[in-house]
This record gives sequence, structure tokens and C-alpha cells, in this order.
Amino acid sequence: MREYSRLLKYLRPYQRKISAAMLCTVFVTAATLLIAPLAGLAFKAIGEKDLLLLNIGAAAIIGLYFLKGFLTYGQDYLSYFVSHRVIADLRQRLYDHLQILSLDFYGRWNTGELLSRMMNDIAALQATILTAFGVIIPQTILLAGLLAYIFWLNWRLSLLTLIALPLIIQAIRLFSAELRRFSESAQQKTADITSHVQETLSQIRVVKAFTMEKTESNKFKIKNDRTFEVTMKAEQMLATQNPVVAFLQAIFQHSLGLKFLGESVLRINFQGVAVVASAGLGEKFLRAYGTLPHPNILAAWLFLAIFSFYFWYLYEKQKRPVWVVLAVYPLLLFAFFFTFSRVMIGLWLLGLVLRLIFASVKRKKYRLSLIFRKRLFFLVAVTVVFVLIFSFLYWPQVKSRAGISSEELAISERIFYNEIAGKTALSKPLFGVGAGNFVWHMPNAFNLDKPYLYQPVHNIYLLIASENGLPGMVLFLLFLISLSHAFIKRTGLAMLHHLSLFIVLVSILAAGLFDHFLWSNQQGQIIFWITLALLAGLSSKSKINN
Repeated sequence: MREYSRLLKYLRPYQRKISAAMLCTVFVTAATLLIAPLAGLAFKAIGEKDLLLLNIGAAAIIGLYFLKGFLTYGQDYLSYFVSHRVIADLRQRLYDHLQILSLDFYGRWNTGELLSRMMNDIAALQATILTAFGVIIPQTILLAGLLAYIFWLNWRLSLLTLIALPLIIQAIRLFSAELRRFSESAQQKTADITSHVQETLSQIRVVKAFTMEKTESNKFKIKNDRTFEVTMKAEQMLATQNPVVAFLQAIFQHSLGLKFLGESVLRINFQGVAVVASAGLGEKFLRAYGTLPHPNILAAWLFLAIFSFYFWYLYEKQKRPVWVVLAVYPLLLFAFFFTFSRVMIGLWLLGLVLRLIFASVKRKKYRLSLIFRKRLFFLVAVTVVFVLIFSFLYWPQVKSRAGISSEELAISERIFYNEIAGKTALSKPLFGVGAGNFVWHMPNAFNLDKPYLYQPVHNIYLLIASENGLPGMVLFLLFLISLSHAFIKRTGLAMLHHLSLFIVLVSILAAGLFDHFLWSNQQGQIIFWITLALLAGLSSKSKINN
């Protein structure tokens, strides 16, 4: 807190602008909260066929959106002005301070480290201030307004939903402390790299004279690798966000109020929310969303996270603590299972079985070390135990999702969309209906009402064929085949991790047969292209082996 109090003195000269930004934020929050009751008024007018009331409600909503947009502009402009101005003042203050320091100080500090403090540390502080003014403060005010509104609606139900709040706050506090520790270490390692580069370049003639290029490169590699390790520890902390949120959503069966992290508002009885009908009980069970738009997208991310964990645990030579496997891995598994995504869980199970089969049948070819075999056995044992525990605890939900019937809504919708996509592709075989136009083309072509009720076909290959034409789909398939062929040709799948990477690729491509998010949703597109880029980026044998 002392550091934040020191920062406040740099904010004092801009009190008026900060007050104006906060005032804009309050009004933006009020406008956001007023939209919901006005929308309810409009729907009431539709039900009662009151045209005057409907016009008043619609005009009020439109006016509120215009007002909200204007105030949001003021909030953003003033917040960013203060943030950038404070950083400029800090940078000037630091530079002025450097000018008056003694020569003894410069003898004890490397120039590169001072440059890092001047640039990298200030940049990190700038990101913190921008996040505070652009996200944390506005979202905190919005959260306070939402809490006041829901307490006004029903204070008893509101108190019940806040039972999980102490646990959430404690989890955030622990994560923040660990993340800060890793971030500070990463900043120090970055300073070491900057210092090394500055010293090397300033003495480049000496390096060249004594032919020390390779020595200096090795020194830099050591520092660079250490920086990477520390940075990845911080990223690992951030990566646990979605599994933890997903786990708590499944436990409490509602959203956690983490709107500032992108979490949707979720309740079992909300229309359109993905749930599982418990077999034989007639009850609904909320599927885990994390901070993503749909459980299937979360499942795809966790699918990659789990196999990344396998690579980290099995193929690295460094000693791996047992508690990580017993703490992090079960959390990933339970969060993954709580999505109840049949496709991704099925692909995970199939990929795991294939790896075990190849590791057993081809053990002489792959020359698996004793350490690897021990770790693999331990990992399989932990996996089996926690799969059985989850199945025992949530057997009605597991049984319900295990059964597949054409009468089930999710299956019948997929069949319906596949038929529509096939007819569309055949009716416009050369150029399709245009990228992103599948849903809007459906009502006109097939006499359907309300296009906003429909989704893209749950098959990215049919989606490409219907939107980009059959030539577009053929080119896309040729691209995937050439990428896969190049990877197989370069590696020969000579090592088990080559095979594992290829299974991950095939799994993601297979998931595209059953859902559209890999092509139509931003988070899904990131998953898809990261997977392809991973294989395409392995352009040499040395990179693949490393």
C-alpha cells in the first residue's frame, strides 16, 4: 500500500480530470442499469399492444445508448489522459533524479539495468495505471451499482448469491500475491537482459577482437532462458484463471460476478444457458463457462492446457514436484469435465489411449527413459483415480451426457444445420453466400423466421463450403493436408512427442466436424490458428527436437 500512496502524489495535480472521469463512470453505470428496466417496459408494451408505451420505451433506450456512448468517450479520454500524463511525469522525475546521482552510484549500477528501469518498469507501471482507470475502477463502480440493483429487487436471494464472495476474494488475494512475486522477478530478469545487451554492444569491438561472439551468445541464451522460465511461471498463474472460475461455477451453479474478467451472467433458469439434464432426476446442472462465451470453447482451451501439462510433465528433464500433479492436474481435469463437452472430452480420452498404445507397442522405437515411464505411470494412475471420483460424484450428469439420441435438441439441431449447409453449398457451389452470411441467408432461402435465433452450421468444413464455395473448401483442405504432410515428412513421427503434437492437431481438426466456434468465434479462431501455427512454425529438425 505504501507504493500506491506514493503514486497518489502524482495524481493530485489532475484531481479535476479524475473527478470528471469518475462522474462519467457513475453516469455510464446508471445508464447501463437503466437499460434493463426500460427493456422490460418495452416488452411489457409489446405484450399489452400499447404502441405509445412501446415508442416511449424504445426512444428512451436509444437516447440512453447515445448518452452512454458520449459519457463512455469522456470516461476513456479523461482516464487515458491522466494515465499517460502521470507516466510522463514519472519518467521526467526519474530522469531528473538520474542527473543528480553521484558517479559512485553509476559505478555500482549497470547502464543497461538503468535503461530497463527507465523504460520497462515505467511501461509496466503504465499498464497498471491504464488497467486501474480503464477497467478496475469502472467495473468496480458498475459492480456496486449492480449489487444495489439486485438487492433492491430481492435482498434475500442476493444474500444467498454472495455466499461464495469470501472464497472468491481470498482466491484473488492469493493469486495476486503470487503473480506479483513472479512479475517482480520477471522485471529483474528483463533488466539483466537489457544490461547484457547494452554492455555487449558498447564493447562490440572487444568482442570481435577476441572472437567471443559465441561466448556472448551463450551468456545471453542463459539469461534469456531464465527470463522465459520466470515469465512462464507468471503466465501459469494467469492460466489457472479459467479452470478455477469454471470449477467454482460448477460448484455454486451460477456465475461468480467476475464481469471484469469477461464472465457472463449465468443462472440455471436463464434461457439459452447451457445445462445438463440429470438422468433420472429431472434436475438441471449448469455447465462450466469460465470467462468464455460457451462451455465447448472452454473445453477446447482446457483440452490444449491439459496436453500442454502432459508435455511439461513428461518431456522435460527437470524434476517435477508431485504436489503440482496432485493439485493443478486434478483442477484442470475437473474444470474440463464440468464443461460436459462430449466432443472434446471424447477426443481427449481417445488421444490419451492412442498415446498409451503407441508408447507400449513402439517402446523400443521411441526409446522411452525410465523417468518418462515412471512419470507416465503416475500420470495415468492419477487420471484414472480422478475420472472415477468425478464419475461417482456426478454420475447422473455423466450418464445423461453419455447417451446420444437423434431426438436430443443438440443432435437434431446439428442435423438440421448440416442439411441447410449442404443445400446452400450445392445451390451456390462457386462462391457460396459470402463469409459470415450463413445465418442471414437461411431465412430468405428456406422460409425461416427470426434469423437471430439461428447459429452457423456446427461443422467448419460445411460452413466454409456454404460461405466460400466448394473451391474455397477444397483449398482449405489442401492447406491442412499440406501442413500435415510437411510435419510428418520433417519429423517422420520419430519421437513420441512428435506423435503427440500430431494427435493434438488431428483432434482440433476433428472437433471442427461437430462445432463451428473454431471458425466463427474469436476465441475459437485463436485455438485453431495457434494449433496450426505450432506445427507450421517447426520449420527445421532442430526446432522440432528442441
